[in-house]
Amino acid sequence: MEVPSGRVAQTRAALNRLYSRIFHRSRNQPKPLDIDSYAQFGEDVCIRHLLGSRNGRYVDIGSGHPISGSNSYAFYKLGWTGVLVDPLLSNVSASRIARKRDRVHQACVGMQSDSVEFFEYDVYQYSTTSAERVEELRALGYEPKIQYISPTIRLSDLEISALPTEPVFLSIDVEGMEMEVLESNDWAAFLPAVIAIEEWETPLGKVTTVMTYLKKFGYELVAVVGVTSVYQHRDYAPVS
Repeated sequence: MEVPSGRVAQTRAALNRLYSRIFHRSRNQPKPLDIDSYAQFGEDVCIRHLLGSRNGRYVDIGSGHPISGSNSYAFYKLGWTGVLVDPLLSNVSASRIARKRDRVHQACVGMQSDSVEFFEYDVYQYSTTSAERVEELRALGYEPKIQYISPTIRLSDLEISALPTEPVFLSIDVEGMEMEVLESNDWAAFLPAVIAIEEWETPLGKVTTVMTYLKKFGYELVAVVGVTSVYQHRDYAPVS
């Protein structure tokens, strides 16, 4: 299940060089970090640069495979712990084997603490609760292999807390349902320092719904990595 070590090392070195340049003129000027990258576009290296070298926690919504393509596995290897939430049984089962320190939930996250119709695809990353997204995929020639009712929880149901001064990040990859996840949070209790969120509406060159919403709670966009927008709370100060 591991990514070949040679490729991990090459990816780590390249991403460290990239993010050192990105943050050179920002309020964060991190040193190169010894972190392997397992995320799809190097989001984990970006997050590590933002949070610095302190040990911390994560909450990974739509966590997917426990290792390959994971935004949080590199941190697990560094000794961090957190919460993983994913609706696919195969991902949850694999996570409970590979990520024994983490708390793992099989569920969707949204505004209702009940259940929702879930559409699972052969390419699991396409799986979604959005009927609109299903139609978009159908137009591209993709049909769900199965649909079923999935448990649904609110982000606040996880009963997690964090101050924006703590090294805590929230990762969200939910195929177009990101606002449902954000609106289900208790922002008085859980204010992670960094939020990495796959936005279907790109924030490059324009203001998005997610950007406007997070700004109310003290977040600003600091990077766009592939299809992932990375927001940081204004009160967080990294420690190298």
